[in-house]
Amino acid sequence: MNLFVIPSWYPSASNPSYGIFIQEQLLFMATERPDWNIGVSKWGQGAIEKSLWASQPFQNIKKINKHWRDHTGMQERKGISEYYSPALTWTKRFLKGNLKGIIQANKQNVKQYIEKFGKPDVISVLSSVKNLY
Repeated sequence: MNLFVIPSWYPSASNPSYGIFIQEQLLFMATERPDWNIGVSKWGQGAIEKSLWASQPFQNIKKINKHWRDHTGMQERKGISEYYSPALTWTKRFLKGNLKGIIQANKQNVKQYIEKFGKPDVISVLSSVKNLY
């Protein structure tokens, strides 16, 4: 089975407990179903370095400069393929929090997954944010 997961919460290096329950569920699934191809989409959920704040303009400039040097990639973690395409985020009250960038990052991630495993049998969106419009 090919399973691709798009979580709105997922651990990052700067915020390792953010959405840890989702990662733990996927790790358990990978242990119980080693024949499944489990992929997860990451764009920087919960990563301090990807979150811009109006009250921190100078830090935002540093984050944006660093963001442009960030690259897409894939990392294997105990039976889970984690696909990463970076996207900056901010409050949803301004330009919808970069929803377009987040969607584009997820499209890139699922494209990489399909290149490796083929089309997913199931795409699961976990903890999606309601009322973005």
